[in-house]
Amino acid sequence: MTTRTLDNDVNGAAKRTAQAPVPSTRLYSVTDPNIQKKRRQLGPKSSGVTVVSFTAPRRVNPLKFSRVTEDPNPVPRDGDETQSRRPFQYADADVILRSKDDVSFRVHRLILTLASEKFKELLQNPPSGSKRRRIEHGSGSETESYTSIPIISIDESSKSTSDLLSYLYPVRRPVINSLRALCTQIYLVDRWDLQAARFELTERLTDPSLIAEDPVYAYDIARKLDLPSVRRVALRALYELPFEGDKKYFMDKSLSLTAGDLQQIIAWKKRHFEDVHSLIKSYRYQNGPTGTSCEFCAVGKWCWWDHFQDLVRGCSKPLTDDVLKCTINIAARICKQSPLEVYNGVESILGDMREKIASLPGEYKGIVGLS
Repeated sequence: MTTRTLDNDVNGAAKRTAQAPVPSTRLYSVTDPNIQKKRRQLGPKSSGVTVVSFTAPRRVNPLKFSRVTEDPNPVPRDGDETQSRRPFQYADADVILRSKDDVSFRVHRLILTLASEKFKELLQNPPSGSKRRRIEHGSGSETESYTSIPIISIDESSKSTSDLLSYLYPVRRPVINSLRALCTQIYLVDRWDLQAARFELTERLTDPSLIAEDPVYAYDIARKLDLPSVRRVALRALYELPFEGDKKYFMDKSLSLTAGDLQQIIAWKKRHFEDVHSLIKSYRYQNGPTGTSCEFCAVGKWCWWDHFQDLVRGCSKPLTDDVLKCTINIAARICKQSPLEVYNGVESILGDMREKIASLPGEYKGIVGLS
């Protein structure tokens, strides 16, 4: 067979292959043994033939494969990336804290001991059910070594344990966006005697806008944990509410307040607003009007002040901040001074009154209930 005949045979075969219907979704690859054999038969001239390989994608049923799960509490070795992915899984840890839902935290005895007396006592006298875990170091028969570290169980959930440790290590603290969430953290650090964290969280709890979410709950925690600053702000917020006779304020089963505590708060509230009335009736403002557009105002004396005092004396409601603000604005309407000067005068007087009211006691010793 001549070289020309060989070329014609090869070209004809390639043309017929391109025109013929594809019998299946897979064409022979250039690595197929049959193609290699054909090339050897045709000789070196056949090297110019290009055979295209195409394989249709196969559908894989995911149900045929078992699900791969990751150990929730792997024991990281030196250099293991697990430490960077998981919090409180330190490779150089010398103690393991295990939560009540069986999650382990590999941490350091020194940090726990310095944090609080509770942790120090726990490490010195671990629970009877505590164990030890053997840890392998290195790889290979010549370099392998083992140490064992204690496993100490604590009566906290994994989330609470993680939150607790976040106050000891330089990691991100829990996100707190509500009064109840903040109180939960305060209870947690108080149980473990973390004084620095307790002080920090207690300072946040004195925010009046946060306490306004639930003054009764805030007062309850302040009373339980002896937080005078929180108790004072919580009582102020309670005095602004008409809670008498309204069950929604004191029906929470998580509260430790008794009926006697409620009666005491009501008695304190009554005494507090008696003091507020006395303060307002004897109050003397410092800055009077400077303009002359109102014929009834004298220099340094507001024309509406006597009217305001009459309204206060005739008010049967407790002089809460809202009532006080409403009353003084009603009285100031009769003034003919410029609106800006009247507004500035009212705001100045209100601000000074609020400071004096805030200095009044919130709790009254010797008053234990309604007379």
